[in-house]
Amino acid sequence: MKVKKEFGEGPIFIATNYIWWFLVGNFYFWLLNLPMLLVVLGIVSTVGSDNTLLFIITLLPMAPALTALLSSMGKLIREKDINMTKEFFKAYKTNFVESIIFGFFEVVILGVLYFDRVYFAATSSIAILQMVILVLAIIFFAIINFYILPIVSRFYLKKMQIVKLAIFYFFRRIHVAAAALAILYLLWTISLKGGSIILLFSASILCYIIMLFHTNTLIEIEARLQPEDTNGLDA
Repeated sequence: MKVKKEFGEGPIFIATNYIWWFLVGNFYFWLLNLPMLLVVLGIVSTVGSDNTLLFIITLLPMAPALTALLSSMGKLIREKDINMTKEFFKAYKTNFVESIIFGFFEVVILGVLYFDRVYFAATSSIAILQMVILVLAIIFFAIINFYILPIVSRFYLKKMQIVKLAIFYFFRRIHVAAAALAILYLLWTISLKGGSIILLFSASILCYIIMLFHTNTLIEIEARLQPEDTNGLDA
């Protein structure tokens, strides 16, 4: 029976590494989403009491930051080791344009829905319905991004190809969306009940689990695309 292990192979060392990687990845993610964080915390606000539009605008930087974190977590799952700073910003730079386009499209739609809500609030009695539609749209985009952005993080594809694949795998593997929403709810509940330390790791935990669930999805897509080129981030 082998009693001793080489330095760097023990469970404590591995656990410490994962804690560090999750902490660093989470820090970079929120650093790049600082405007949204300031709005959510109430540090930055508009003149009126409604910060919804400001919140929607500050969602724009989230797409490239989320793609970078998903890419980093995906590489960590595959290789069990990572230089988080190097891989995060490499992924951020490589996928920035592609992911920001999807983010911009979503922000524009949410902005239009917001202005519809404001208009109907002043002219009719269906303001509550418009608010429900806006909230559902935010939830929908959050869910579909659990499919779009992991694909963006791994492959160079046309935008319509990405959308079609995302919709296809949404219906085929809807459990990924259900699990992601459940994890979001769980992390939020824990933080509200005093577990604020979870916020130091929340984004990394979510992205790690999403990429873990998408392991077979991405392998399947890669098999379909061969011999087409895949994203150099995963080399």
